[in-house]
Amino acid sequence: MSAGKYQGPFPTAFYIDIGYDTLGIEYDMRASILDVRSMDGFEVCCSKNNQSLCNPDDSKWNSVSIVKYDDNTVTMSYKNQCPNMYIVGLRYAWRESPCDFKNCAVYSKENSLPAPPYIMIGLIG
Repeated sequence: MSAGKYQGPFPTAFYIDIGYDTLGIEYDMRASILDVRSMDGFEVCCSKNNQSLCNPDDSKWNSVSIVKYDDNTVTMSYKNQCPNMYIVGLRYAWRESPCDFKNCAVYSKENSLPAPPYIMIGLIG
């Protein structure tokens, strides 16, 4: 009998495609199948300074929506939110009440548990 998995999917890789102005996130090294229930909940930190730590004086957090997804990854477009800027941070469900009950963006199909909130600071990609 399998012990089961007691956590939701966790990001393991991040990809920037500067040609399409998209950011891709891979979960659980492609070992879990995702259940995407909402296109919202992600934010990127945009800055002209590629060394920024997302300080308010030289950067800004902007909401981005999922534009496509598959079993293991989600992809967001930042084209309109960060024109000619660096992506120096990413956060997901980073609010006191990030989403309605059972209506967050990313869940595991295996156990119906949501991906946890997370924040990443530093040049992505």
